[in-house]
Amino acid sequence: MVALRSAEALGVDALPSSPALEVLPATVAVDSTGRLDLASVARVDQLPDRFIEVIPWEFRRTRKLQLALKRAIDVVGAVVGLVLLSPVLAIAAVAVYLTDGSPILFRQPRVGFRGRPFTIVKFRSMCHDAEERYAELAALSDTRGAAFKMTNDPRITRIGRILRKTSIDELPQLWNVLRGDMSLVGPRPAPPREVILYEAWHLQRLTVKPGITGAWQISARLDDDFDRRAVLDIEYVERWSLLLDLRILVGTIPALIRQPGR
Repeated sequence: MVALRSAEALGVDALPSSPALEVLPATVAVDSTGRLDLASVARVDQLPDRFIEVIPWEFRRTRKLQLALKRAIDVVGAVVGLVLLSPVLAIAAVAVYLTDGSPILFRQPRVGFRGRPFTIVKFRSMCHDAEERYAELAALSDTRGAAFKMTNDPRITRIGRILRKTSIDELPQLWNVLRGDMSLVGPRPAPPREVILYEAWHLQRLTVKPGITGAWQISARLDDDFDRRAVLDIEYVERWSLLLDLRILVGTIPALIRQPGR
């Protein structure tokens, strides 16, 4: 996608193009290099005027009924998941506390739908000073592009390694789904320090709610190239349907078995 100076100047109307999208701002600002800057703003549609180029979002009418059904599935799925998985959640919480003390949960700012910030909740799988040590490890990422991931991250605790391999550390995000910050299915939410590195076309990942699982989790779970992951996420946005969500949900557990987390 090419950055354009003004959607209005081109006579582009803001009409929906993906059935999964809700109404978005007609333009999303980026700087002259084509990168988004979220360092000092809370939302994508509140970027400062000094960013002179914009990207028009063109989209078709939203299928509101399907979106309402998606939200209903999210709420029911989150409630059922929290109830049925409560023994697993309890065991994981006790294991984290007994092996590494409190806090049991890890909370971190993430960038959600339309750039709205929210706090993600996970079981803590790293040492207490993990965030403070990020800067010294940032250059050692195994992932190419605007994402950070280390296979042998020294900050991960012993119990954390087990939680990550089984993806149990992600289960508290069912609470984020219940709150409406996330969906069961969607692109994985990134922290602001990664989103500020996005190129213009990566912004399409922000046009739907982030999810606990998504397209690349079932087809490229261990892919170390962020751009390839982003392509899968954007294909999901463009092809979205309730049936596609169901296929991804059904495919998640086999994918976890074939390719455990790290």
